[in-house]
Amino acid sequence: MYIVIIGAGRIGTGLAKSQLATGQEVFLLDRDDARVESLRSTFGSIAQLGDGTNVTNLREAGVARAGLFIAATGDDAVNLASCQLAKQVFNSPRTVAVVVDPENAMLFEALGVDDVVSLTDLAMTRLASTVPAHPVIRLMPLAGRHREMVAIKIPAGAEVVNRMLSEIVLPYGSSVILVIGPTGQTEEPRPETVLDAEDEVIVVTPVEGRQALWETFTEIP
Repeated sequence: MYIVIIGAGRIGTGLAKSQLATGQEVFLLDRDDARVESLRSTFGSIAQLGDGTNVTNLREAGVARAGLFIAATGDDAVNLASCQLAKQVFNSPRTVAVVVDPENAMLFEALGVDDVVSLTDLAMTRLASTVPAHPVIRLMPLAGRHREMVAIKIPAGAEVVNRMLSEIVLPYGSSVILVIGPTGQTEEPRPETVLDAEDEVIVVTPVEGRQALWETFTEIP
């Protein structure tokens, strides 16, 4: 699947890395010249300078052939406008938008965005408390709905507590894209990132790996 991602921040780059690792074709667009230049060492020519609200930039990014369009900038207005252009101008079959202000979520849905993810809700870890019966919280499907983004809260006493990410064996095809601390602070995951009790990990995983993923992060020895 060809995926266009607008916004090369933590969420956008994390999604790009995870999708590339599973063989998806990805194009990453950001309007910050310095950020794009720094990303080219990792992503090469698929990271390009451009504006998600510019029709010409979207056309050059190949939005017309994208099976999935993700707007993940830190600006709700840009995310909404780019998703609307993807739908109305390029007939994108599926759009996903990150919203910073959760009050905008209903507006995004009303205006036709297919999947809306509230970054504020993630950062405040409210999703875990709203669905207490489910140990793995499904945030949104990805890549033809065979993969998904999920959130898992690490319980006190779990085997992964005080361990670095590089020491944890994840189920095949799974990738941690964000770590949210107990007070809501976010951290871009690195091999040396140490996990703490009550951290929430945001992971992209194959649908069939959800149970194994939960066991990995919640098992208590």
